[in-house]
Amino acid sequence: MRYIIKLFTWLGLASLTIAIIGCVSGKNSTREEEAYIFEEDVTYGMGDEVTVTIDYRCTDVIENGKVKYTLPAQIHDVKCAVRWLRANAIKYRIDPDRIGTVGHSAGGHLALMLGLTDPSDGLEGACGNMSYSSRVQVVVSLAGPTELIDFYKDHPIFVTALLGGVYEEVPEQYTRASPLTYVSGDDPPVLIVRGEGDTIVPLKQAEILNAKMNEVGAPHTFIVTKNADHGAYMDDTVWEFLDRHLK
Repeated sequence: MRYIIKLFTWLGLASLTIAIIGCVSGKNSTREEEAYIFEEDVTYGMGDEVTVTIDYRCTDVIENGKVKYTLPAQIHDVKCAVRWLRANAIKYRIDPDRIGTVGHSAGGHLALMLGLTDPSDGLEGACGNMSYSSRVQVVVSLAGPTELIDFYKDHPIFVTALLGGVYEEVPEQYTRASPLTYVSGDDPPVLIVRGEGDTIVPLKQAEILNAKMNEVGAPHTFIVTKNADHGAYMDDTVWEFLDRHLK
């Protein structure tokens, strides 16, 4: 089990405050830079909050010619991090009932998995603090994949590495890894933001999730940003959504 938490808080907080967890993209080479940008963005957009970024295990670690960390290692890590935050909530002046998550691209996928799954799905991991919930109160997914069987057609190498094989070899992994699998009416509020011209994670991925959430009555907002590609879109829409559901 490996997860590293980088936490930024304001000194002298008089009362418990919200925590915003950033799930950055799946490349070790850009992780630190993206974490810094996320911290700056959240501080600018939200004000007095605790900002958290999680360094989860990636698929670019190779051991004996094979990917060392396939799914569900990544999901275990982000859930473990949420439990650790709750276990240390008093120390860092965090309100354990006001924790949200924001993720972009691969991080957007993890943010959805964090928000839509529950203990009965068997994805909690075993890193300790098991008496605490890994539940978050709000999710923002920016350009995150939602259905891995279809996404494989666009990125076969990445998806095969993440899931440990092609669909014919490990079909259960493709279902298990898809946020679409876990949509239900009692999910926390979800903001889905997608660039109209995204060629990395096609708009169809967001449309599938939107349709499923509409079908079951899951609380969500779906926004398509015109003249945008695979960017992160950390704008007032995101801050207003977090404010509405956490403050």
